Amino acid sequence: MKNISFFIVFGIATITLTFCKNFDKASCIISIEDYSNKEVKIDINDQTNRDVRVFKTWFMNDGYKVLMFHDYSGELQQYECFYGTDEVFEEAKISWKNDTTISVILISTDSNNNIQFELSGNENRTGMTDNN
Repeated sequence: MKNISFFIVFGIATITLTFCKNFDKASCIISIEDYSNKEVKIDINDQTNRDVRVFKTWFMNDGYKVLMFHDYSGELQQYECFYGTDEVFEEAKISWKNDTTISVILISTDSNNNIQFELSGNENRTGMTDNN
């Protein structure tokens, strides 16, 4: 896990990238990118093994799209899922359970609500498990 932060002198401001970039620690918390009014298009060539991105988006209803990238047989693969909800979440906690599965917790800082699910991907298969 690399939660890349840039610190301005004396901690005046912190800017954190909005995705987990090739992280190797247990978990990281990322900001959710708002793509409510635009299509999510990600170039896989800009990603590396174990990158994770989370977007607020729309697919037949409001919800959150999670993209997970990992190396399968020497080639970077993209796996994705969509969790439909009209609840508002600002952050996501991402934890790698193993080489092919992540745990995702969508976090609302206003209401203290959380939604938890898992995304797994291997070869040409993608699975999602709702843990609520």
